[in-house]
Amino acid sequence: MRRFTAVIAALALVALVAAPAMAAPGIKFTTHLTEDGVAVAGAGTVASPWIITTTGDATAAMHTLATTGTVSHPALLNGSYLFFLQASPTQQATLLAYFTAKGWPQSYLDHMALQLAGDASAPFFSVGVPGVSPGSLWLQDEFSAWLYPAQSMFQLQIDDNYPVGTYTYTGVLMAKNHTSIPFTFVMKVVLAS
Repeated sequence: MRRFTAVIAALALVALVAAPAMAAPGIKFTTHLTEDGVAVAGAGTVASPWIITTTGDATAAMHTLATTGTVSHPALLNGSYLFFLQASPTQQATLLAYFTAKGWPQSYLDHMALQLAGDASAPFFSVGVPGVSPGSLWLQDEFSAWLYPAQSMFQLQIDDNYPVGTYTYTGVLMAKNHTSIPFTFVMKVVLAS
């Protein structure tokens, strides 16, 4: 029952660089996203979002999103950083209808509605900084984490028939020098032509 699980959306893509929103001078944070292990073109900004290409097939395998080539100066503090969907009421309604059509129980839909509204109690995904290797981040699907709290990490994934559109996720990363780095992931889901 994983869902766009794009963010980083939804988190998927090639030599992608996302600029921190209103970061302090001297801060540099870039990351590249991959979709199913393949880099996908895009700049990761509102003007040029990361592009995730789907076929619209409800029976196809989900697309796994991951990061690679992350550079942060100053380095990020180890931890888990929450990201929240910023969606219009129309986009929220479209997504809730999509999940409702899957036949999900009401409790799932209630939690998803909180995620779609960007509620502080329901992050959409998280970025984990494990400190295992330089530049390695982990993208976790927070719906799956909520659904199965006793299990370990859940990779961020998106269904192949996820509604097309542009999705914006915001969060704050923390540098080892305790500087906050506001960050915005913008991802666009498109159908293959």
